[in-house]
Amino acid sequence: MANISTYPTATPKAGDLVVGTQTYDINEANPVVGNPTRNFTVGSVVSSQLPDYINGTINTIPVFTAANTVGDSIMTQLAGTAISIFGNLNVTDIDCENVSALDITASGTTRLESNIIAALPSFADDAAASSLAQGRLYQTDGTGAAPLNVAGIVMIKQ
Repeated sequence: MANISTYPTATPKAGDLVVGTQTYDINEANPVVGNPTRNFTVGSVVSSQLPDYINGTINTIPVFTAANTVGDSIMTQLAGTAISIFGNLNVTDIDCENVSALDITASGTTRLESNIIAALPSFADDAAASSLAQGRLYQTDGTGAAPLNVAGIVMIKQ
């Protein structure tokens, strides 16, 4: 047999064989004595190891739960639907410069930090915001009658 470094390299496929040894396991019905040389397919090696590192739930967006382990996040998504978050969502910066609409449905406690709400549509007053659905947020544009003659007052469409 030639030195292993002289053999060409290739991208492994699931059916390719890998040479290894089978270890002795006293708990097996017919334990193998010694550590005999065996062939293993790349697919069997991968499939026997992945369950130890990847644990997830269908339609749950994965997250690294340890350096080499993937598990469930607090986010779910059915194909073609909105992302649902079951837990706290902490956002430090949202760049809405190229966003024409931001549709967020919140339940439970909703908190806005630093008094900043970006990308809200601007209207003079509630009557001018008639195109918005009831309960949607908007901000004043400063053209309304007092006390709504200041731009940036956050309002809820009634």
